[in-house]
Amino acid sequence: MNGLRWILLGLLSLHVGNCQSGADRTTKLIAFLTHPPFEDRIMFSCGMFNKYSNAARSLADIGTPAIPKLERALDSIEKLGDKSPFIENSYWLALAYASIQGLAALPRFRRMGSEPKLGITMDNAMALSLSLTSVVSSTRWQGRVFRCHRPDGEPRDALDHLILDWETAELNRTYPPLAVAYQFEIPGSWSEPTESMRGRRAVGPLAEQERVEIETTFHKLSGGDCARTRLIFRKVASPQTIDAYVVDDGSRQSVRDALAVCVTPLSEAPKSR
Repeated sequence: MNGLRWILLGLLSLHVGNCQSGADRTTKLIAFLTHPPFEDRIMFSCGMFNKYSNAARSLADIGTPAIPKLERALDSIEKLGDKSPFIENSYWLALAYASIQGLAALPRFRRMGSEPKLGITMDNAMALSLSLTSVVSSTRWQGRVFRCHRPDGEPRDALDHLILDWETAELNRTYPPLAVAYQFEIPGSWSEPTESMRGRRAVGPLAEQERVEIETTFHKLSGGDCARTRLIFRKVASPQTIDAYVVDDGSRQSVRDALAVCVTPLSEAPKSR
């Protein structure tokens, strides 16, 4: 009996030690992400991007033990905005939280993304929490985006921009911010969230084609799919565009029809899917 007691005490000590180790690593990784050196604040590089991406992945790998400290940091950002000590690289904190919490993280991200005083976009974190290809909200930055992990661009970039143009036009007539999600129904990395927090799978033969057809399902953030259509994308080689693809003219009306029934307010409380 005494032997069994010592075994149980040893297992308990190991569990407590692992929890403390996870908590310590969480603290260090959050500090690493949210207190970058001066040079990282003034100059962007793909080396810097990869460094913080790897740190966020390590944070996500800690799993459940990382949640309390991540929530404390995200609570601080919600309350204090740009005065929060965790505001720098909060993008990566949100992705780590999405990777651990999944759908349970969505209400927080919708709330944060729709708060004007925060001025942050949660699109990629929401896509990861939903395990969908993309979420596009009208709060997204409309300028050029540097893509270190997929520099050649993908069809999602063209569709995202088309959706954002539609949402921006709608904002002239409505408020609060709008959002919609979609899923490319194909295998490979084109169908994954932009930040999957793991190694990206191969694209496959589609990347070599000048004309790509992709079955696409649109989703409301409030739950469930709401439209499905087959979209055509064409490769472009023009210095006037920042994308490698454009949505074919024949598919643009199908996108608009889907958006008319699928776009919802970003701040609306989500329902179970």
